[in-house]
Amino acid sequence: MPPRRRRLCTGGLSSATGCTGSAISCRLTFLPAQARLLVPDPWLFSLAWPVFGIAGACSTLVASRLARRFTRPQIWAGAQIVMAVGVLMPAVWHALPAILIAALCVGSTFMVITMVGLQEAQAAVGAAGAKRQMAAMTASFALGQLIGPIFFSLTHQWFGAPLEFALVMGTLGLVAGALPILRLSTRQPDAA
Repeated sequence: MPPRRRRLCTGGLSSATGCTGSAISCRLTFLPAQARLLVPDPWLFSLAWPVFGIAGACSTLVASRLARRFTRPQIWAGAQIVMAVGVLMPAVWHALPAILIAALCVGSTFMVITMVGLQEAQAAVGAAGAKRQMAAMTASFALGQLIGPIFFSLTHQWFGAPLEFALVMGTLGLVAGALPILRLSTRQPDAA
């Protein structure tokens, strides 16, 4: 891969990972507070966390099956879109089912995005550059996690923006982050 194209590729991987970190951060940081506003019974709104965890545990098994038919970039971009739906859902539907659907969508894609993203990083830059690329993606994810809640806090404090605004922005970031992923290679699905 030519150096310029490699820089664009690795930058796209890192920016997509940062968008994921920001969106996850906004969704999960404020999930309990939003659920408490919608549902007075603490036991009911606490259901979101087991849904998130079970979805995360099952998702990597599903992703390994998907790898037989789809490329890693296709799986990653698809997971970003599913996560975007989960982030957006409670912003447009204020009810417990929306919180549970959000937990399912975000929980089922979080581990897949991490797993496939790191695999794609190694494939994109080769073994020699994999450690550096993975470090850049991890740092971008962490930066996104910091920026998400800060962005919400500042827009809320300065402009009175509700949480829904941050969730919509997170959704747009996830969708935008899927674009550089789709521009990655058109390799054949993994044989398994």
